[in-house]
Amino acid sequence: MKYEMNLFECILALVSIPVGLAILRHLTFSLRYRPVRGIHVRIRPGGRSGLCLLLLLTLTSCQFLDEDFLTPTERDWLQQNNGKLDVLFGYEAAPNAYYDDTGQYTGLLVDFTREIEKHLGITFNFRNFDTWDQLIEYAKSGRNFVIVGVARTNEREEYLSFTDPFVKAPYVFLTRESSELSIVSHLADHSVCTVAGYAINDYITRHFPEISLTHVSDNLEGIRGVYSGHCDAMIVNQMYASYLIAEHGFSNLRMTTTSRDSDRVATSPAETDSDSFNITNLRTASESGYLNRLSAAVSNSDSKLFNIVDKAVDQIDLGRQKELYRKWIGADSGAPTARISAALIIIAIVAAVTAALLWLWTISLQSQVGKQTSRIRKEEEKFRIYLENAPFGIITIGEARSHSDANEAVAKMTGYSHDELLAMRLVDLTPKEFQQDVQAHLEAVVRSGRAATETPFTKKDGTPRHWTIESVVLSDNQILNFVTDITERKKAEQELLKVRKLESIGVLAGGIAHDFNNILTGLFGNIELAERKLSSHDDAHSHIQTAHKALDRAVSLTSQLLTFSKGGDPLLEAADVALLVQESVSFTLSGSNVRVEQSLPEELWHVKADPGQMSQVLANLIINANQAMPEGGLLIIEAENVRDPCDDLSVNLSGDFVKITIRDQGHGIAPAHLDKIFDPYFTTKQAGNGLGLAMVHSIITKHGGQVSVDSEIGVGTSFCIYLPAERGTPLIIESTASNISGRSEPEPAHILVVDDDELVREVLTNMLVTLGNTVETALDGGEAIEMYSKAIHGDNPYDVVIMDLTIPGGMGGKESIEKLLAIDPAANVIVSSGYSNDPIMAHYTDFGFKGRLVKPFKLAEIEEQIIQVRSG
Repeated sequence: MKYEMNLFECILALVSIPVGLAILRHLTFSLRYRPVRGIHVRIRPGGRSGLCLLLLLTLTSCQFLDEDFLTPTERDWLQQNNGKLDVLFGYEAAPNAYYDDTGQYTGLLVDFTREIEKHLGITFNFRNFDTWDQLIEYAKSGRNFVIVGVARTNEREEYLSFTDPFVKAPYVFLTRESSELSIVSHLADHSVCTVAGYAINDYITRHFPEISLTHVSDNLEGIRGVYSGHCDAMIVNQMYASYLIAEHGFSNLRMTTTSRDSDRVATSPAETDSDSFNITNLRTASESGYLNRLSAAVSNSDSKLFNIVDKAVDQIDLGRQKELYRKWIGADSGAPTARISAALIIIAIVAAVTAALLWLWTISLQSQVGKQTSRIRKEEEKFRIYLENAPFGIITIGEARSHSDANEAVAKMTGYSHDELLAMRLVDLTPKEFQQDVQAHLEAVVRSGRAATETPFTKKDGTPRHWTIESVVLSDNQILNFVTDITERKKAEQELLKVRKLESIGVLAGGIAHDFNNILTGLFGNIELAERKLSSHDDAHSHIQTAHKALDRAVSLTSQLLTFSKGGDPLLEAADVALLVQESVSFTLSGSNVRVEQSLPEELWHVKADPGQMSQVLANLIINANQAMPEGGLLIIEAENVRDPCDDLSVNLSGDFVKITIRDQGHGIAPAHLDKIFDPYFTTKQAGNGLGLAMVHSIITKHGGQVSVDSEIGVGTSFCIYLPAERGTPLIIESTASNISGRSEPEPAHILVVDDDELVREVLTNMLVTLGNTVETALDGGEAIEMYSKAIHGDNPYDVVIMDLTIPGGMGGKESIEKLLAIDPAANVIVSSGYSNDPIMAHYTDFGFKGRLVKPFKLAEIEEQIIQVRSG
């Protein structure tokens, strides 16, 4: 804050000091000779001098506390943009702005520009335009500029912000001396000229529509037009007219100003006083009623620059403004003389003691105000820093429901600039179908004082997002809103919900699959046994083959159910994506009218995957694409290497991945179905069980990847899969099964069958007996261990044990194998299970088993396993 004393304050200070000294002397005399309660107080002469000096220093030093009128943030912004700011001029209108004889651009407004530069401590770049219209057109879209000397109009306020005016001059009607026109109403049906583009033209058109205006390029042209008779009158700024008439030295001419609509025209020098000039045949008929107020202006988009310029204009005190007026116009109001007279009268009336005390009180008050102002500014700056650096969005809503403020976090969330946000409402950021909910939320906040909600919002680029809004009513009836973008959290919740759905059905699926495979084992075994008893020409063979096909479909369904169970974990190995894709396309689209385009780069990484399960995934997606294009079409399959996926589809993925995209040109999926297509048993097909895409989602999730879908009705559907990459060489898996064709008839074996299901024990016994073996059975592992222990110490030990992996309520294969091997390390144990994808079934040798049988099994498979384990 900078405090400057005007003339009155200077005189008051000079008079108050000696008066104050006299008071102190009188006070000293009183204290020396008037004891108070027996105590004598004495102030030495030297002490009086010290007090006087202290008073003098207090009076002077307190007046010149100097503090920057800009905030630290504004000063930093100004320094950063020094040399980048323009001041715009676009006309020659002496004495406001014009080129002098030396080619220098000078004038009253140029001096005002220098004053602004001086207070800001910077230098503007002067940018000149050929015409005022060009300047105004630039101002509509430009940035970082200042116009010094522009009048405020409704139209200009749409793109400019104006400071308080610092130049004020009336517009007058200038006519020839011989003209009878003397008031505004006389100018109708006469030729009246004005300078094109000036704000006065809007005023005349609005208030005097009967006056027809003729536009000229500048004031001098217009004055000459009136002088020569080309125009009957001219609307002109009195200051411009005074300067130009005096500057061009027209002899024997006079200009007189009168009151608005007055019929009287002053004619004598005494009447016109300082406004009289020698002008040939010209006089002022009347004031127009319009006072030209010139301000500084900046773009509405530059709020910081406006605050800075507005404060700088306020620093140009009235005394300095009058100096500039006198320099260019020659007018002097005589105010200093009036101030001196007023000061002397006030000083004569006001008692010296009162004046001194008031003065000291004023100084103290100003000091306190300065300190408090500084403290408030620092607090505001600190609060602004907190606001702008908050990790969540903050939006303040005024009583008109429009935004009154928003921090930088909101701008980053929405993509809108700060100024754009201030021109919007909260509902403007919300999709139409949810705007009523947001409005209801705001009404609830007003009623209760506090409320919270979740709602979608739309970014500037159209991207749909989701946020939470926590709102509270402030003391000034504004609503403070804290907003947090929860889009990623919502996606994670949806993915978690899908996983939980699959887990819940997996528990059910595992139990069903196990029991169902036991039933299928009984069916397969009995049908095969029945088939063996038929002659080769029996008509029943065709029915049995049909039954086999039906059973194969049942096995396929069971396999899909197992995909959702805990027993469906993938058996990971390095797999070649390109090979898997090519095999799936060749097998699935054989005979189809769908054309396939594949983009499978040679440098494509391998993936950590279960080849069998991945073949199911690709087959399902390709079948869906084929069914979506019954009339044929194009199927595009692309794969690429991706490091640390960062798109909207790859939530919480990091590392190396292979991205597989399968895109068709089919009829597309309705938006209402997109969120449900991965749900088990959801289908829109007439013939389908709804497990295909659910199985795809389950397999990809268990592989540590992600699958997503994007579809548009009438355009097509695109599935995107991310699988963890394996930067090694794919394993080559060879079948270790023995080819029993051509072998001699195997020797009969003594076999122990362990299974809790009576149907499985019965059918497996019959099948083994049919193959020539002797069979005994046990209900669980405990009974089997006891029987094996007796047999190995007897005359007829068991050659092979076929043991169920899982026995509810009893000891199954996993628990029993260790005890059997402890009894007989060379025991030939074959594990059997309806969980085909159980890790033990995949790596049975790691647990001590020598073979495996996956339910439902056939006679050939049983015979093959027995031969394999007995041969070692």
